[in-house]
Amino acid sequence: PGSSCVITLGSASPGVDLSGSADLTLTSCGLDDDAAGAGAFTMGGGTSISASFINVVGTTSIHNGADINGAIAPAIPSPAPVTGIAKVSDPLNSVTPPPASDYSSGCTAQSYGTGNYTIGPTSPTGYVCYSSFTVSNGSPNITLNPGLYIITGAMSIGSGGTLTGSGVTFYFVNNGSFTISNGVAVDLSAPTTGAYNGLLFYQASSDTNADSFVGGNSGTTDGIFYLPSAKLTLANGTAATFNVDLVVGSLSMSGAATLKAYKPLTGASPLSSATLVE
Repeated sequence: PGSSCVITLGSASPGVDLSGSADLTLTSCGLDDDAAGAGAFTMGGGTSISASFINVVGTTSIHNGADINGAIAPAIPSPAPVTGIAKVSDPLNSVTPPPASDYSSGCTAQSYGTGNYTIGPTSPTGYVCYSSFTVSNGSPNITLNPGLYIITGAMSIGSGGTLTGSGVTFYFVNNGSFTISNGVAVDLSAPTTGAYNGLLFYQASSDTNADSFVGGNSGTTDGIFYLPSAKLTLANGTAATFNVDLVVGSLSMSGAATLKAYKPLTGASPLSSATLVE
C-alpha cells in the first residue's frame, strides 16, 4: 500500500479544491487526485497545504500566494506536485456493503433535542436503520452504541451538542448524506475488526449527494471516510484531533484541518493490508 491518506476518485475537475483560508496539513502522508483535465488540483491565493507528496492525474491550477510545503507560489515547492500520473484505483472496492434487506423497510426517522441519549444497535455486530437522523442545535449529548448505522436519508448534526461513539460505522444509501455543523464536539472512532473495520463514514458508490464535515472543533475523530462518488466539504478546525484517511469522489476545503493518517493506528485497517481485487 502507498502512503496516501487523501485519495479522490472522481474524474471531473477539480478533484481537490482549496479556497478561502484553507489550510490542509497531512502528517507523514500524501495526496492522490484522480481528476483529469485542467485544474484537477486547485489552490487559491492564501491557501496552504503540507504533504509528503501531491500526485494528480490532470493538471494543477495554483494561484500566486498559495503555500505548498512552505513555498509561496510562484516559488516552486519541494517536493512539487506531480501531474500526469496514472489513475489510482479505488483501494476499498473490495468492501461488501450491507444487503438491501437491511434497509428496504423498517427504517425510522430519529430526531433529538436537548438531553442525554444512548442509542444504536444492541450488539457491536448489529445494526439500526434510520430514514433520517437529526440532532437539533442546543446541548444534546448523543452516545452511540458500537455497530452499524444505516441511514437512507439526511443525517444532520446541529451545533452545540456532543456526538460520541466507539466502534461505529455510518452507512449512507438511497441518496443518504451527512452534514456535521460547526460547533459540534465529536468523539467518534471506527471499528477495528469485522466487515467494516476502519470505516467510519461509508457512502454507497451509487450515491453522489455531497457531504459536509465542518464541525468537530473539539474531540477526536478516528477512521476512514469512504465516499467514493461523493464530494466532501471539510473544515474541521485545528483544535480537534483528526486521525483519518479520505477516499472520496472529490474534496473541497475553505477552512483549516490537520489530518494525521488513520492507517498507523491499527494494523487491521483495510488501507494498511493487502487485498486481492478483480
